[in-house]
Parts: sequence; C-alpha cells; structure tokens
Amino acid sequence: MRLDVSPLQLFAALLAALGLAGCGSSGDSGRGAGGLIGQGPGGSSSTVRAPVLSMSGPATGSPGVDLPGFRVQISLEERTAAEGLGVSLTATNGTVSIVERGVTRPGLGDGFTDAFGRLNFVFTPDPAVTTNSTGVITATITDPRYLDVCFDDLDAVCEGSLAVSIRQDDFRFTAPVFGTAVTVGAPNAQRLQLTWRNANGQPIVNPNGGNPCVDLETRFSGAGAAPAGLIISGDSTPRAQRRRIQLNSAGNFVQTVEVFSDLSGFLEIDARENRTCGAEPSGELIATTGVQFIDEFCERSADGRDCVDLRLPLALTVMPDATEQPSVELTMEVRNNAFQPINGAQVLFRILSPSVTRPNERVFPGGGTTDANGLARSRYFAPNVTTESLVDIEACVRASGSGDESGQVCRRRQLTLKPSTTPTPAPTTTP
Repeated sequence: MRLDVSPLQLFAALLAALGLAGCGSSGDSGRGAGGLIGQGPGGSSSTVRAPVLSMSGPATGSPGVDLPGFRVQISLEERTAAEGLGVSLTATNGTVSIVERGVTRPGLGDGFTDAFGRLNFVFTPDPAVTTNSTGVITATITDPRYLDVCFDDLDAVCEGSLAVSIRQDDFRFTAPVFGTAVTVGAPNAQRLQLTWRNANGQPIVNPNGGNPCVDLETRFSGAGAAPAGLIISGDSTPRAQRRRIQLNSAGNFVQTVEVFSDLSGFLEIDARENRTCGAEPSGELIATTGVQFIDEFCERSADGRDCVDLRLPLALTVMPDATEQPSVELTMEVRNNAFQPINGAQVLFRILSPSVTRPNERVFPGGGTTDANGLARSRYFAPNVTTESLVDIEACVRASGSGDESGQVCRRRQLTLKPSTTPTPAPTTTP
C-alpha cells in the first residue's frame, strides 16, 4: 500500500520529534548535588516531597568519653529513604564527630545521608564537666534543595534534637574516711584506696592504651619538720612531692599506697585525674581525703627507746641562809611512738618523799605543757638541811582526754640533798 505524505507533513513530524527530545533533563548526580528530589515535569518545585528527620542514640554518657551509636534518619513521603541530603550537627556540653563509611571524623559536624537516609555520628561529652549535666545535640537539614519546602510545608520536619545525660565519673577515695584519727608513726600508716569508673560502672580507658593514672599530692598542717607523706610500695615519699600512680582495670591503685606522719597534724591527700598518664595531670576530676594524726606518748618506742624521761641532777648542795634558795631544774621529755617530740602534752610535777613537810620545800610550777621540743620544765626548791638526805621527785604525763591520774605514765628520780661543809660567812659590819 502506498502512503502519500506531503513535504509539509514531514516537516511537522520532525519538529515534534525534536520537541520530545528536548523534554529530557541532565544534571550532576554527584553527592549532595543535582536537581530537586521529587521534582515534577517542567522543573516545578511544588511537588518536592516533605522530609521527616528523626534522631536516636544513647541516653547517658561520661565526660571525655566517646559515645558512639547516634543516628540521624531522614525519610520522604511513603517512608522513602532520603539519600544524599546535607545535614549539620551541633551540640552543647560536648562535640560531635560524623562517621563516614565506618570511619569517625573527629570534630566534623556536617555530612550527607547514605543510601538508607542515615547519618551516623559520635558524641563526646566535654571532659571539663565535673557535675551531672545535660548535652543537647541538634540536627538540621541544610541541603539547599529543601530550603523552600522546610520553610513552607507544615508536614516537613527539618530539625530535631536529642538530650544526653552526662553523668560524672565515680572518682573518689574509698579509704580512709576523711578526718580519720590515727596515732603518729609509720607503723600506723593508713592505706589509700581509690575508685575511678564511669557513670555506667565501666573502667576508665587510657586513650593511649592501657589503664589511666592519677597524680597524688599531700598537704600537711602542723608544726615541725618530721617526716610525713606517702609510702608507695614501702618507699617513703617527701610530703611535698607529687607522685603518679597507675590504676588497674578495677579502678584501684596497682601499687600499695599509704599515708603516714611522725608528727601530730592534719594530712590531706589530693588525687587528680591523669587519663593519659602524661607529664601533667589532665582533666578536672579531683578527689580529696584527710587523716588527723595524733601525738600520743608511749612508754617505749617501736625500737625500744624510752619515750618519757625525767631529768634532774643527782645531788644538790644546800647553803644555809643563802641569798637565793637552792634549787634544781626539772625537765620532763615526752615523745610519741615515732620518737618525735610531742607539743602540748600535759605534765605534772610533785614531791613524793619525805612525807613530812619541810619549810620552803616545794616544786614550782606544779604542772605545765610540753613545748615544740617535747619538753616541760619546773624547779625543785630545797629546804635547809644539816644532814644528807634524799628526796624523791615524780613527773607524770597525762594521756589525751584523761580527767584523773588514770591513763598517766610517770617517772621518778631521786635527788640527794647535801649540807654545805663551809659555814656561811657572817655578814660584815661597817664601823
């Protein structure tokens, strides 16, 4: 069969074919680029489907510890995944790091959704947080293709937020209890025990590998320069020296750490976090405990020395009718179990024999307290004697809190009184 087509009809058919070919579109199909998703014929943006953004992730975290598992999910109508949408993340009390293809990008807060409409990220609470706080993470669609629909369409959800409870680490001394009273001396050293775990009860990890450290320092409030401070694995440390101790996986010291003092006073111990075991402590966590070391005298020290000693001369020559009454100094020395002098111990002096009262015989003062050198002083004033005689003198030191003679330790010494062999010269008179 023969078709007769005129030249005018052929030209019209060619124009129609060219018009149909021009209806096609081209664009950049690269990441986050190209025309509007869901765009209708003729390039109209009125058919862009409204995005719906949602967020999920852990509810709690610890300061300075990366918290993975957070996700932004964006879908379009009919639950279609929105791929390649630009999203910006911001946070309070912490930082966000986007995860791209399984790799965490520290500090990167802008990214694009994957083929499933997801954007995964890590939240790191601020390590400077020292009290229980809240971090708020905000996600916003910043893709320019969706600016209009996010602004105009009430069904669009283009921003979301998620709150994370930041709970401070459990960083504290478990022993000794603050203010514990302990007798002085290395044999009475108190063992330090510390725990450091995160809010979920998990051990702290050193970012450089292994376990973290803490830095220990002591402060002593008391008179004197007697030894005081830390004992680490049996080795004494000067009180002003800072020491770094590593922890084990349970959050306790890997070495035995003790505190001691050979002198009365209050010893405070500070522990500062050093998560990386660096040259200087890092982070804001500080734990403090303190021990009150008490000077209690002893009769004999651990190495067998006498802690309480009364000193006076063996004999005193009495000059009858002397201008000044003959006397001797009495000295009571009091030391503690570490054989360090005790300051402020109560001491009583008295005459034991003879039992009869002799004129002008006395001890004055009858009591007192020891000085910084552990010494209490008094004087014995002798009566006139014509024959050699003996007198027993006693000094007692009272234990702290003792209200009577119980709880005392006493020392007795005997003094020989000798009459003068030279007569006292008669006073001269002027004619």
